[in-house]
Amino acid sequence: MKASGVSRTDAAAFVSDKTGRRVGQSVLRYWETIGLLDPRGCGRRVPARYEARDLVAAYLVAELRAAGASP
Repeated sequence: MKASGVSRTDAAAFVSDKTGRRVGQSVLRYWETIGLLDPRGCGRRVPARYEARDLVAAYLVAELRAAGASP
């Protein structure tokens, strides 16, 4: 069965494209660590899968960071 959602690589590319600022995979991983994002499947051998709600959240976090907000 194929997992739904997009990979962390595709999510980073999407957010970077929409915000006009570079948002790398390591940034998304950090946001996961501090609890700003909660993608499905994050595990030792299961890659993270970002759904639409995760992409919107990542976009909003990126825009807030650009506006000067801190986590």
